[in-house]
Amino acid sequence: MQESFKGMIKELKMFFAPENIYFNQDLQFVRTRMVVTEEKLLLLLALLEKYFKAPFKAAGEKPAREMGDLEIIQALNGIRKEQTLYLNTSDPEFVYFAAIWPWQSDPTQASLFLGLHFGGLLTPARKALMERIKKELEIVVQ
Repeated sequence: MQESFKGMIKELKMFFAPENIYFNQDLQFVRTRMVVTEEKLLLLLALLEKYFKAPFKAAGEKPAREMGDLEIIQALNGIRKEQTLYLNTSDPEFVYFAAIWPWQSDPTQASLFLGLHFGGLLTPARKALMERIKKELEIVVQ
């Protein structure tokens, strides 16, 4: 796993408390969630800009129809206009992402999802890589 992704999680942990790692059954998606309050949103956006540069899809932008075909969007159960998505596709094995999902029940809070998505075929070597990454992420999140 790139050290910058682990570094980002460590830096975010100084301001936000991550929840447990979620690893789906087909081993193609791993993520953690942090709750962000309105007063820390600008800090969060500055940190994400440091690691991702610009959002792939900014809040307020209507998602393009073809976004629904992306595996990462499907793994996140879609994306809405008020949501923000950052992607890093520099690693050939997986896509790093950060997603900010504002709460409809309380607009002063949002969920920040950080994670990795592994596309393609699941070979034994790839499954071993995913298990190793999951363990690394669990250590960083604790």
